[in-house]
Amino acid sequence: MNVYQCAFDEDVTVIEVVKTDAEYAQADEQFKLGTHAFTILGTDIKAMVIDGEWLKEDWVTDEHVQIVHAHELGHIHNDSSSELEADITGLELVGTLGTISAFSLYCLEVQSRYCV
Repeated sequence: MNVYQCAFDEDVTVIEVVKTDAEYAQADEQFKLGTHAFTILGTDIKAMVIDGEWLKEDWVTDEHVQIVHAHELGHIHNDSSSELEADITGLELVGTLGTISAFSLYCLEVQSRYCV
């Protein structure tokens, strides 16, 4: 398990779990739903859990990680499970704190996801 503070918001803890971690089995229930990360909403805990196995994929870039962090922060900052709200806030975060290439990639993802 790798635990660190999110670069976009140091008040938020990032927890990366891999299959060899005891916590992975519990987190994997969420990952099996097709997500690479999730947040715990409705508590005082400000944390996101990321699938460390996904991070090992050859195609995953720093830009993808920035997008996932920003999207999960969108859930946390809005205290909402709304994917659209998380993406809007995430885009704003990547646009102001991330790289241009991450912002461009996120815009493409949002266009694809919402047909805009």
